[in-house]
Amino acid sequence: MAEAVNALQNHPGDVEYPVRSRRRYTRALDAKRKADPAEMRRRALPVTLIASPFGTAAFTPTFAELPQELRAKHRDGEEGAPWFALPVASLKQLRSALDEQFKIVTKADAELLLEPSVEKAFATYRSWDEYWREVVIATAFRTDSLQAVQSQRDALAELRTSRWPAASVPWPMGGATA
Repeated sequence: MAEAVNALQNHPGDVEYPVRSRRRYTRALDAKRKADPAEMRRRALPVTLIASPFGTAAFTPTFAELPQELRAKHRDGEEGAPWFALPVASLKQLRSALDEQFKIVTKADAELLLEPSVEKAFATYRSWDEYWREVVIATAFRTDSLQAVQSQRDALAELRTSRWPAASVPWPMGGATA
């Protein structure tokens, strides 16, 4: 009879170790690599060689870094740049590039994406405390990290004591019933 294995099997023959065991193994492997300085230098060299050509091209000066007088004179890039030889992208261009790159949603999009979720939350839970308790539990199961749960609890405590208007909005009546 085969020995019991502390692992999960997704498919016959495939063994996947539980999250904690994988993380423990990864940490042990990282500690082993970091213990040998020669190995760290040997591994760092190819990474440096690959990244160095991109490091110089990655610098993009912006109007946000310039003195206020230059920003006002050129209206944050809307009326040209202060130096002919060094083009500086306008803040409007940079914002639109960020929006495109990271798909930042508009207010109307957010209302379409969030409204069904909000209605479901209000129908399911009776209070903010009940809702956030479930979010913390979900975070614990999803991340398997005490630090993530503690960070979330700290953020919630800060939210409750903040003067931000959303922190004091009452839970809508008509939530879930027992």
